[in-house]
Amino acid sequence: MVRALIPPAGVHALRSPQNFAKIEARAAHSLTGHGRQLYVLLADKKRLGRPFWTFTLDELRSLMGVADKKSYERWNNFRQWVLEPALAAVNDYGTVEVSMSPEKQGRSVHAVTFRWRWKDPHAAADTASENERHSVARRRQQETAGAPPMIEDRDEAARLWWEG
Repeated sequence: MVRALIPPAGVHALRSPQNFAKIEARAAHSLTGHGRQLYVLLADKKRLGRPFWTFTLDELRSLMGVADKKSYERWNNFRQWVLEPALAAVNDYGTVEVSMSPEKQGRSVHAVTFRWRWKDPHAAADTASENERHSVARRRQQETAGAPPMIEDRDEAARLWWEG
């Protein structure tokens, strides 16, 4: 006989209609371009059990698929047009919160360290439900919680329309 103690968050993840693996897969498919590539890189490193990973700049450019682009040789362009949009997408759609810190050697950046914290199942479920919404409505609160009242009497509806 084996007795396993599962924390409440784990019980919630197991009982929810969308379990954590489905949420993670949905988030990965919602991402596009550099965001998806960064998510894949970090998900691979997450399975190693470390909360951070450092990539050299050349290695990161190669893994992100922009090593042949001359415009991304400058750190500022690479950060502005590739890394920051990818981080924003991963943090918005994914089941992980990622931060990036450049590692300098002298005055120039030579590596980038990513630190991540995987969301608990409750926050991941909230992210998944938010991802289901239309892109215009995402991360916005509804003005009212309910729908307008239904008027079944046609005469009253016509009178209200005429007076309004």
